[in-house]
Amino acid sequence: MGLMRWWWIVGGAIIALAALLPAAVAADLPVTRQALLKAPIALSAAQTGQIIVGRRFFARPTNEKMGVRQQGLFCSGDDTMLFSQGAANGVMQNAGLILRRELDAAGYPPYVESAFQAAGAGNEIEYELAATLVGMQLNFCGMGSDVQGGVWLRIDWEMFSPRERRVVYRAAHEGSYQTTAGKSGSVIDLYRYGLTASVRNLLADPTFVEIATRRATGKPDEAAAALRIATRHAGGATALERMPMLQSAVVTVFSGAGSGSGFYISAEGYLLTNQHVVGDAKFVKIKLATGRELLGEVLRSVPSRDVALVKTEPVALAPMALATADPRVGDEVHALGSPLGESLSGTVTRGVMSSFREIDQKRWLQSDVRILPGSSGGPLVGPDGAVIGIAAGGLAGGTVGVNLFIPIGEALAGLKVEFRSP
Repeated sequence: MGLMRWWWIVGGAIIALAALLPAAVAADLPVTRQALLKAPIALSAAQTGQIIVGRRFFARPTNEKMGVRQQGLFCSGDDTMLFSQGAANGVMQNAGLILRRELDAAGYPPYVESAFQAAGAGNEIEYELAATLVGMQLNFCGMGSDVQGGVWLRIDWEMFSPRERRVVYRAAHEGSYQTTAGKSGSVIDLYRYGLTASVRNLLADPTFVEIATRRATGKPDEAAAALRIATRHAGGATALERMPMLQSAVVTVFSGAGSGSGFYISAEGYLLTNQHVVGDAKFVKIKLATGRELLGEVLRSVPSRDVALVKTEPVALAPMALATADPRVGDEVHALGSPLGESLSGTVTRGVMSSFREIDQKRWLQSDVRILPGSSGGPLVGPDGAVIGIAAGGLAGGTVGVNLFIPIGEALAGLKVEFRSP
């Protein structure tokens, strides 16, 4: 055999062996934890995904050992790697782009940044996502853009609702990636694939999807059964005698649209307000006369009659009784609420029942009792302290003594709220 041919054979064998060595030696790497990868739940035509934006990406590095690095032709050495801030930064540097790509692929609407965002232009954000890297493993062999190995990540995901001013979803989702024989990439590729897996597991969570696709439509639920929760007025005292108790049942309602008033009609936590106070929010903040704050869920709303039913946890106070008959023109009435915001909560003003009006084919109570912006949704009570109407608005912002109230009977009928059995 000629010398040249011998070198060709030996050289080819060396090249073939070198190509196999990284894969063979990579098998001796410590085993990297693997996470179950789930398929994201793609939104159906019947689902309306809300606009979601990734806002914050954090890490909580522990500086503890997260894996080993092997180098060279024979993948020698076991250099210890720590879960450091530098490693965390490498993982999270592409988090925003990956999240947006996966949201788009699952059918969530895009978000377009606007230079006039503060003025309300551009797409309206329904939810903001934050991700915190809290756990990491990385084992690889190789250098530069030619490494083999695996990565595992644990990320805490939180979704915040600007409308509700609270975190509505919180869960940890793992993600992992392992190179296969004959396939390699860079360490950044491992990070990117592991992060993608965590995002996809987030989008595969039915709880996340349920929250991310829900939003109050502002339309009445025609199929909803009637709720027997209202309290009839039992008589026996005047509005003035019962005023401290009436004031305790009146609340300030906060939503993304601003603030207004409301009042409890059941100690189980049911209260009434205006639809324009809650807007299209699914949840609102309720502040009691004591200063205590509760979360309220908008159960039903009727835009055509401008009323909404909200539910909080049960409350230790006497709910307001509701009138079962129309007031009389000339009756003394009182309006309660939070005109101009929570700083004036518990305000009581006095006037008379002026007239019944029909405007835009809707029936209204007219009174000269003074109300201001922020009073909307508050109760109007008659001489006996029973609620006869709900404040809706007035001419010149309620400052000229011509103010309109929704008759309580029509509010209850629209919301399908009935008086409970004795």
